[in-house]
Amino acid sequence: MKRTNYYVLGLFALIALFVSCKKTEDVVKPTSSITVYNGLTDGSAIFANFYKTGKLNFSSILNGIQSASIGAGTYILEKGVTSGTIPIDFYAYPDSANVALSVTRDYKPSGMYSIFIAGTRSAIDTLVTEDTVPVLPLSDSLLLIRTVNLSNFPVPVSVNILGKTTPIPGCESLKYKKSTGFLKVSVKRADVPGNDLTLQIRNATTGALLTYTAFAWRFVAGSESSSYISKPATLIITSAGTNTVAKFIYPIKTK
Repeated sequence: MKRTNYYVLGLFALIALFVSCKKTEDVVKPTSSITVYNGLTDGSAIFANFYKTGKLNFSSILNGIQSASIGAGTYILEKGVTSGTIPIDFYAYPDSANVALSVTRDYKPSGMYSIFIAGTRSAIDTLVTEDTVPVLPLSDSLLLIRTVNLSNFPVPVSVNILGKTTPIPGCESLKYKKSTGFLKVSVKRADVPGNDLTLQIRNATTGALLTYTAFAWRFVAGSESSSYISKPATLIITSAGTNTVAKFIYPIKTK
C-alpha cells in the first residue's frame, strides 16, 4: 500500500512539473520592437493594431487598450510585439470597420524594425526595414543618420550638409521608398557656423534645393556635442501637397 502511495505521489509530481514547464513556455515568448512612422501626405491619422485582440474598437484605442494612434508626421515605438510571422493591421480614422493596410512579415526575436507609411489614405504605400544600428563611442564627433525618401517628388533626391558642395556619401541619389542604412557622418565645429546643423535636400539630377532641415547643435569649447551625437537619427523626406519637407526623428533605442 505504501509503495502504491509513493507511485501516486511520484505521478502527481511529474504532472505538476509538466504543467509548470508548459506554463513557462506559454508565458515567456520572444519579442521584437517596431517603430511606425505615419508619412501620409493628406494629414490622415492612422491606428495600428499590433496584437489582434479582436475587432478594432476606437473607444478601446483611445483608452490605450487595444492599439495605438499615430498622427500624420509622427511616430510610435512599440516594444514587446510577439516575434514570428504576424500581421499588423492599420486603420484610417474614423473607419474602424475596414483594414486600410495589413503588413505581414517575419519579425526576429529581439529584432528592431521600422514601418514607414507613405501615400494617402486612399492609396497607402509602405516601406519596411530591419534596423541594424552601429555602436559608436560617445567621444566621437559622429552622427548616425539614416535617410528615408517618402516624398512624391518624381526624381531622386540627395542630402548634403550646408556649406558642403558634395552630398553625404550614401545619400547621392535616393529614389522614392528607398532608405539608406545608418551612415556614420563626421561633423566638426567648422560645419556648424551657427547653433544649428543644417542638412539640405536637393534634386539629385539638377542640384536644385528642394528643402532643408536643421537641429540644435550645442558647442562646448574644445569639443563638439549634440543631442544627436552617437544616436541613431532618421531623416525623413516626405511631401505636403506639392512641397517637399524633411524632419528628424530618433526613436530607436540601443540600450
